[in-house]
Amino acid sequence: MMKQNSGVQIRMITASLEELVPSDHFLRKLGAAVNFNFIYDDLRPYYCADNGKYSIDPVVIVKSLLIGFLYGINSERRLEQELKYNVAYRWFLGLSFDEKIPDHSTISQLRCRKFNDADLFKKLFLHILKLCAEAGLVSGKLLVTDSTHIKANASKTSKIAVELQNEGAKYLERLDEYEKEERKRLGLPETIRKTSEPKKVTQTKSFTDSETGWLQRPGKPDGFHYLSHQTLDAENGIIVDVEVTAGNVSDNTPFLEQMERVENTLGTMGIEVDETSADSAYDTAIIHKELEERGIMLYV
Repeated sequence: MMKQNSGVQIRMITASLEELVPSDHFLRKLGAAVNFNFIYDDLRPYYCADNGKYSIDPVVIVKSLLIGFLYGINSERRLEQELKYNVAYRWFLGLSFDEKIPDHSTISQLRCRKFNDADLFKKLFLHILKLCAEAGLVSGKLLVTDSTHIKANASKTSKIAVELQNEGAKYLERLDEYEKEERKRLGLPETIRKTSEPKKVTQTKSFTDSETGWLQRPGKPDGFHYLSHQTLDAENGIIVDVEVTAGNVSDNTPFLEQMERVENTLGTMGIEVDETSADSAYDTAIIHKELEERGIMLYV
């Protein structure tokens, strides 16, 4: 005989989150691999120690944002809804069925204010990178770097021409030092016209997002974008550094600072950088010179 459900869910049942989440679920593996308790120590100075109302657990907020990133939930309002009824998400957060999910506005405010002020996301990134290094997933034998454009939430109609200080000052300072050394080697006067002196340059900016930049490259979409400059350890594709700039910044401008950071970061983990690779946008004399001096082979 055919069974037909009434569709009314009124039965009381007893069940645990532990038995409802599959043993091979990805979030179980993540929970076993990463202990997030270090977040409490990093954020302790931002909370009152002996009075006031108890806050939302900061680890719950960080894990909520991580769920949103891992599963492509790009709205904090939608994230709140997903966290309410997804059993695996509740298990990962450590919240039972009768505990309240953080409100979307709470997630947003903590992400934008307290967590950013504490530089928490950078610390979380370095913590995970250290775990990857300890697991043998980062070798430093070969790094690869490139940028990818990210569309900014700024309309093309919001563009205005503004005069700004030259943003590549640090890079130009390196060029000045390189030029001095070369002139000394060739027996020429060391006095040169400094390229790194502050200059006013005209750039296309957005009056709704002043940190973005107008991307205009062959084969790329015109408009306001950011550039995410990522450096990976090639052996297992582990990201070891990320730098975000406006979309009109040249790829080679942040590269040397990135390499310095990577060397310092991996150096604290006992890993030396041997070789690095990038495309022709990074093929400049100063980059070749500095990497050669640091004993790093560059493949372009």
